[in-house]
Amino acid sequence: MRRLCSLPVLIIVLVSVLGASVAQAQAAPADSLKRVTIRRLLVVQRTDSLMLAGIESVFAQQRPSPDMPAGFLDSLRSRIHRDIGQFVELLVPVYDSLYTATEINDLLAFYQTKLGQRLLDTQPQLVESAKALGQRWGMQEASSVLMDFAKQSPKRP
Repeated sequence: MRRLCSLPVLIIVLVSVLGASVAQAQAAPADSLKRVTIRRLLVVQRTDSLMLAGIESVFAQQRPSPDMPAGFLDSLRSRIHRDIGQFVELLVPVYDSLYTATEINDLLAFYQTKLGQRLLDTQPQLVESAKALGQRWGMQEASSVLMDFAKQSPKRP
């Protein structure tokens, strides 16, 4: 069964998000107190390191393809690490469009609590566990559907 989250898919998703965020950022007004607070929230949420951890997980599963230039994955990894701050900055208008100033302040207050920090500390393990469970559960579901189809197919003499 094909991996659902491969490097090319991740790159396409990142490019799509970046493109939409750039369009929003270009149309956005000058910095406001809300946007300054959003940046603080993104720092407190460890957005850059969590994104990099997820990306590294994908890189660890990626095998070099014969049609990739030699050193492509290493260069891509280096560039992503170098430029992750640009990606995080592109999230500012997204947060700005989704949350009110009060909600941003409430999120910031939560992530500065012990529970908020615990959530951030355990989030990578939670995501990995959910991913593994989801893969196993999906395979079980697919197996059940295949058995249902086998039961419904007409028997040949």
